[in-house]
Amino acid sequence: MTYYQSADILIPHTLFIGKWDPFHKSHVEMIEQVRSRTKLPILVLVRRGNCDFHETFRAELIRLWMIENKVEGIIMIIPDIEGVHCGCDVGYKEILDTPVHVSATTIREEIGNGNHSWRKKVASERVADRIADYIRRVSNA
Repeated sequence: MTYYQSADILIPHTLFIGKWDPFHKSHVEMIEQVRSRTKLPILVLVRRGNCDFHETFRAELIRLWMIENKVEGIIMIIPDIEGVHCGCDVGYKEILDTPVHVSATTIREEIGNGNHSWRKKVASERVADRIADYIRRVSNA
């Protein structure tokens, strides 16, 4: 399912795939490092699966950041996967970027413990506000 699109689907994109649970500063750093090399729009695949935040909410956080930062690309929600497989020599660069200074697990633990330091670790202040609104809605439900 295409969740958001702000780039021409006929031009090459740089692919990022993950749970993004929630979207945080290390994700931003990884995307920005690659974008600085490629200058291409991004294709972000948001995996369904066992996550604390619903996949459409996670996609919404990425969309907010993309709009805020004028990042062109496409966000798609996909089923959970067992792996990524490509045919040999099909022309794709295979790069594993592993940001490590922010952990989504730590962010979720801080949210659960009522520790507000998580707000500085997510992608932006607007994303933090959206997460806080979500938490309030869920808590009041």
